[in-house]
Amino acid sequence: MDAPIGYISSTQNYCDKHKLNWKDYWYKGEVQHFIGKDIAYFHFLFWPAILMALDFPLPHITVHGFITVNGEKMSKSRGTFFTAKDFIKTYPAEALRFFYANHLDRKVIDVDLNFEDFIALNNNVLMGSLGNFCYRVLTFAHKNYGEVKWIAGDFGNAGDITRNSQVESMIESVQKYYLQQDFKTASKEILKIADIGNSYFQQAEPWKSKDDAKSKAVVGWCVNLARDLSIITSPILPEFAGKVQHTLGEKNLLWENINFKWKGKLHEVSMLVQKLEKVPEAVRFPLHMVVGQIKEVKDHPNADSLYVLKVDFGVEMGTRQVVAGLKKYFTKDLLLDRKAVFCCNLKPATIRGEKSEAMILVADDMESVSLLEVGKTEIGSEVTFEGTENSHSEITFDDFKKLILMVSNGKVWYEKKKLATKVQDVQVHGVKEGARIM
Repeated sequence: MDAPIGYISSTQNYCDKHKLNWKDYWYKGEVQHFIGKDIAYFHFLFWPAILMALDFPLPHITVHGFITVNGEKMSKSRGTFFTAKDFIKTYPAEALRFFYANHLDRKVIDVDLNFEDFIALNNNVLMGSLGNFCYRVLTFAHKNYGEVKWIAGDFGNAGDITRNSQVESMIESVQKYYLQQDFKTASKEILKIADIGNSYFQQAEPWKSKDDAKSKAVVGWCVNLARDLSIITSPILPEFAGKVQHTLGEKNLLWENINFKWKGKLHEVSMLVQKLEKVPEAVRFPLHMVVGQIKEVKDHPNADSLYVLKVDFGVEMGTRQVVAGLKKYFTKDLLLDRKAVFCCNLKPATIRGEKSEAMILVADDMESVSLLEVGKTEIGSEVTFEGTENSHSEITFDDFKKLILMVSNGKVWYEKKKLATKVQDVQVHGVKEGARIM
């Protein structure tokens, strides 16, 4: 229970530094816990018991499921593990925020990050509906008028009043769903509001009579709707909201600023939503290469030239036994605790009575043998050739021998593709140019 207790102590530490009273937050404020489903047991049973014994108010607890990727558990060895830093190198953060918002409610369910669905949701829904309405209206208004002077609804038209009431009611619903942490339903309601704006703008056809007062009023109302949409989307899409508000010469608008009364000058509109392109699928390479750390080195009981290694591949893959013919080239001390690259989808074999569940990869120039150096990389991490993905299908040793992997300039190459992990190129020292990977 150290972590939950740290919630309180860290609050007190912050308050002490800023001359605040931590009890104002834990006793008088509303406390929210957001946790993963794997620690629900502690937060729903032991932690409330401790708080109740100390007369602390009980927190509201929101439990989320796990993230899967294309239907599979996040996995470094399978290439389906992403840090936020990795992800934003390829896709904008707002696209992921919108994807999560469209899947999150109070239910404890896993969210599958299927990339085809992710791209379709961004391009067809975020960009095609919400983004299209706001960009289309703001661009039209800026290009043709440069400002908003008239707003449909100013003149007491019954249809305008009804439409305003409908949208205001829907905005209240969005607020309610946010407070209930039902982002999925909130997102759907926001899109319905954008659809009302799109339909109204399309049916009014202001481009046919740009100078008509009614057309200007229609556009003015739509600009106000875009403004209101920027406010109600800001918890999910802060960058999108900021761009819309910048067009109006405003920023950091709050819920209390929602209305259909804004008039003023318009600035040029920047692109609000980025269209996503499908990342080309990598070529499948037949080996499953993983960084492992040698934790034990023993003499093979039945072969003078062989070692029996215990290799740690991390939490996901665990420890495997590997039989390696390295005794001629390495003492035990030189191998113990070293990180190396292993082929982990080679068909398991029994070698002189000892099971071998992977194969250590080394560079061999027929005179010297060297390990592949990956000291900066975490164990369990994938090792791949540029532009390829590792295969997890089982292969035989004969399949392996067909691959020509060479050393050049201290690196490992396959058909002009360099071998690397996410954090470093694989290095090789102590062998001649052209050494083969065995």
